Amino acid sequence: MAVQKKARTAKPVIARELALEDFEEQALDALGSVPGITLILKTGEKVTIPHPMLVDDERQEVIERVQSGKDLDIKKVEVTDEDGNVTVEEVLGDTIDGEPAGAFSKRLALAILGEADYATFAAGGGKSGHVVLAWRTLTEGMDPKASN
Repeated sequence: MAVQKKARTAKPVIARELALEDFEEQALDALGSVPGITLILKTGEKVTIPHPMLVDDERQEVIERVQSGKDLDIKKVEVTDEDGNVTVEEVLGDTIDGEPAGAFSKRLALAILGEADYATFAAGGGKSGHVVLAWRTLTEGMDPKASN
């Protein structure tokens, strides 16, 4: 089943007052987008990857931490310059709370779906790459600063 984006109609949202749900629908329609992509798992269960502009603020903060690498531990490394001077620099590590961080795509999928929905998704045959691909499809044509 192919995911089809709506043809961009560029219809402006012109009402002065709208219920949030109506605003979301009209704004996404004007952008030629959809509120999310629902994937049907091998178990028959469904998991929806939401449009990036429709996730709640707390979830958005988690997604942005992963996308920026701020979910990773900071580690200190010694750097020696050509004169033999040693300095200590802080760099992003490959752990989170001292444990191996795992693949970026899995961390991003967990951030997007949350732990419970990701567990359902993975148990139903979904891969983190599916979530990331759906997310990228939904962000297509958006300002990169708005979705990263």
